[in-house]
Amino acid sequence: MSPGWEAWANWGLFFLRLGLGLIFLTHGYPKMTGVKSGAKASREGLADSIRRLGLPFPVQFAIVIGTIQFFGGLMLLNKGTPLASWAWRLLPAHVEFLLIGWTAQFILGVGFWILPRFSRGPARGNELFAWLALGLVNAGVCLAGIAPVLNAPPSIALLGRLAEAGAAIAFVLHTWPRVKPLAQ
Repeated sequence: MSPGWEAWANWGLFFLRLGLGLIFLTHGYPKMTGVKSGAKASREGLADSIRRLGLPFPVQFAIVIGTIQFFGGLMLLNKGTPLASWAWRLLPAHVEFLLIGWTAQFILGVGFWILPRFSRGPARGNELFAWLALGLVNAGVCLAGIAPVLNAPPSIALLGRLAEAGAAIAFVLHTWPRVKPLAQ
């Protein structure tokens, strides 16, 4: 690439980070704090959407989503215009929440809904292990993500990773009866 192109690309990244950072900050803050705002950016609006999906703890999920949006926006904004050097301490938690947490929950959710259903009894069988997997993956992501930010001992992060592994085992225990071949 020519030096002129790189300069324009840097300006493009600057404006992209600045714009997305401001959007995430302004939409995450009302959800995180409960401050009244427009229907789309409010904690109540998001909680209603989560409730319509049939998920438990809609208000708590809205707070978590708002907190992640707010601090993710702060990190994007800080990358574009360095405002607070302490924001970079949040990077391990940000990476853990997005790369591990979001991806794992996406896989768990898709696997739960898309795998074959039983023709008799509950369509997805006993959901206890599925709920256990969801709880363990969230606990594991929280422990593994927050441990480096708080300078916690390495055993806390290890405990988080063990919880994530336990989530994988619980998910396999839930889904295995739905994917193994039926006995003839």
